[in-house]
Amino acid sequence: MKKSRKILVDLYQKPKWVEAFSIDDATWETLCSQAARLKFTPLDIALDMGLFNENKLAEWAREISGLVSVKTVFFNGDPPLELLKSQNYHKCRESGCMPIASWDGICYWAKLSNESTGLENEFPNAIWVLAPWSGLKKWFSLWENSVTSRSEAATVVAFHSPVIETEIEFPMNPPAGINSEDSQVLTAVDFSQVMVPVSSKAIAEPIRRPDFSPKEESASQLPSFSPPIPGGKIATASIPPAPSMPMTAPSGPAIQVPIAPIPVDQINAKLGAATSLEVLTTTVLGGWKSQFDKVMILLFQANQLIIWRWNGDWSGKFDKGVSISLDSPSIFKIVVDTGSPYHGYVARGPINEAFFNQTDSGLLPEHITIVPVIAENKVAAMLVGIGSKSAAKTVSLTKLEENAFHFARGLIRFMGPMKRTG
Repeated sequence: MKKSRKILVDLYQKPKWVEAFSIDDATWETLCSQAARLKFTPLDIALDMGLFNENKLAEWAREISGLVSVKTVFFNGDPPLELLKSQNYHKCRESGCMPIASWDGICYWAKLSNESTGLENEFPNAIWVLAPWSGLKKWFSLWENSVTSRSEAATVVAFHSPVIETEIEFPMNPPAGINSEDSQVLTAVDFSQVMVPVSSKAIAEPIRRPDFSPKEESASQLPSFSPPIPGGKIATASIPPAPSMPMTAPSGPAIQVPIAPIPVDQINAKLGAATSLEVLTTTVLGGWKSQFDKVMILLFQANQLIIWRWNGDWSGKFDKGVSISLDSPSIFKIVVDTGSPYHGYVARGPINEAFFNQTDSGLLPEHITIVPVIAENKVAAMLVGIGSKSAAKTVSLTKLEENAFHFARGLIRFMGPMKRTG
């Protein structure tokens, strides 16, 4: 295991920004691991984690390279889809660069820092500029949508001279198995009129997850993506909005009845056989407790995470319904934005620290695993497990994703009768 991690880290030459922004070895290892898993770059993972901001990166990169930078406002327009058609999206995304305009016969390419992307030699006549991650990230998303939505014609965008400067501008009855308290929290999520599609054809969406359907069922009976929530929309909660963290803590520590661990090889079968929402949630909490010290289920709505259920000795003072804003970079936001697990080190940052200040008396764990619960290619919830770094080496992310898939199927099965409010 140690050798494989070394090989993984060696795939990425440690760039100068690692030292410039004081990135330690443990964080660098996590950045490399996430980048390899998502096929992104360690630098954009670092920015999404909030290790430093794009303005400081651009200022540093301009100073040591002399490259000019594109204003953030440039990316308020549409990406040049006709120009992008001639490029390989996945290659550019993995390299963290893209062509942003063609003007007077010259192609302008944008990248995050002065470091080589590996594509400069392929385009020797191009002009390379620096660009803010928020702008590139937006255009990468739009580009990906155009690539995956083959049935829609790409928009032809006429571009003029890019703005290049040396500075950046910057009440209902709860379904069976739900108690009244859970009913209040869960009305935040729209599970109305849901049904599992019978087509095996995958829907082209930005977030695509593997099919963990039971092998004995035929492909024609099962979706090749996680079960849907109609329209991918989250309903507005029918209860007053929970306060965003940080907040005034309840008077006592969070307490839920401990749930006995469940063997890993029994989790998926028990999730499929669950007869109520309570059995479903205790199964996933018990199953994950056999692999982690502490586990939690977070619901996702309106760009916030809502604390719902947990297992293990969380020492913080909190209750169901406490919300966590995702307006700033964090490990949770990475999971929402990518639809993929986060498995690694917890870097310090406003959201990360606020979460653990609230839930675990400010104690940052050695390691955290966050797996999204996905419905209709949208993140509807997250399963969180924390523990030691050594224990994390023994878990299988693929099996944890299978748990999340079966948990999503169960949520839809039990929440289907609920209707939207308002």
